[in-house]
Amino acid sequence: MANLFKSFLGGSSKPTLIQITEQLKEQLTDLESTGEVLKTTISSFFDAVTKAQEEEVNISIRSLSDLFFMAEESRSTTAMMICGYLIEQGYDPQLVSDRIIEKLAYLTESAYAFYQKFKIELAKQSPVTDDEESDEEDGYELLEELKEKYWDEMTDSIISWNTLEQQYTPAVSVFSLDRSQCIIAENTLEHIGEMAEYNQGCYWLNKLFEVLHHEPIVIIEPSTSTGVIGYMSGVVDNFQLQALIMDAFPHKGSPRISKAYTDLFRGIGPQSLEGSMVCHWNLYNWPVITEQLLLPDAKDYSTSTYWIWGEGKPADIGVLDGYRIVLLGEPSYQRSTNLQRVFNHLQADILIEKELTPTEVQNWLSRMYQAAQQA
Repeated sequence: MANLFKSFLGGSSKPTLIQITEQLKEQLTDLESTGEVLKTTISSFFDAVTKAQEEEVNISIRSLSDLFFMAEESRSTTAMMICGYLIEQGYDPQLVSDRIIEKLAYLTESAYAFYQKFKIELAKQSPVTDDEESDEEDGYELLEELKEKYWDEMTDSIISWNTLEQQYTPAVSVFSLDRSQCIIAENTLEHIGEMAEYNQGCYWLNKLFEVLHHEPIVIIEPSTSTGVIGYMSGVVDNFQLQALIMDAFPHKGSPRISKAYTDLFRGIGPQSLEGSMVCHWNLYNWPVITEQLLLPDAKDYSTSTYWIWGEGKPADIGVLDGYRIVLLGEPSYQRSTNLQRVFNHLQADILIEKELTPTEVQNWLSRMYQAAQQA
């Protein structure tokens, strides 16, 4: 996302940072100022940041956050992008988090009126078919048609809908870096999940809000009676979960996954690397366990309904006695995943609290089997 900010903002000149910040604010609020003028001032701003004291930068960030509510949304987007980029460079997310949450609350509430109109019109279209991709394309086509049709009637709501697709990026940066602010946002913002299917900004915010933190987890490999109990945090999808398990789960001999790959999936270093990672296991949900307290044959595709698919999310993994349960089995076929994490600045990890004894593993598997029989 840092590259996105750089490409959006440009990039170097002299007075103090505070003075340049005031100049930039004047230009952003003056709709007569041209893009070239703004680009030059933004370049000077970032050059001054490199020479300024931390408190000066903090003052500038707070000052620019006053522009988040400008009527001209393209200008407020510029202010938010600048602040978001600086937060990514290590400045305190709480300098702008309250303003970002306030702005998103306004945008989502305002955009929801247009979304309701869209849903009514979408329901009038031909019945949903089995071709989900085609249905989604039809929905997007209708969405664009309705923006034009209702522009005069719902101008503010449509602008808010479009703005959400521009201003979510600094919000994702802030909420990725500060879990406490993410929780506040999740509890404050309404309609995000409902609008996520057709609004890119809501989609990515909702995806971030679905991430579990300090979630109790039990991981067991039935074939070896090996297991651990602990917590997972910050894991966005189950491919990332597989990578972290490959690193953390007890083993002897050479590592299953390189440190560079592990760091990437933990949220350290570059967001992506060349190549791909081969997954070590099939991941299963616990009701699949057999009477022998083992997993079914890896080639038995009739049990695929119990697979924990890499594209899914940890929040969908089955729970037993308050723990997400992940069972590890032989791969049915070779799966691989790109070396890329979804959110650049979101830290993720599996913290192992205890390694289970073989007896404890068998007790857990027995509980799973009994619970599955009673379901």
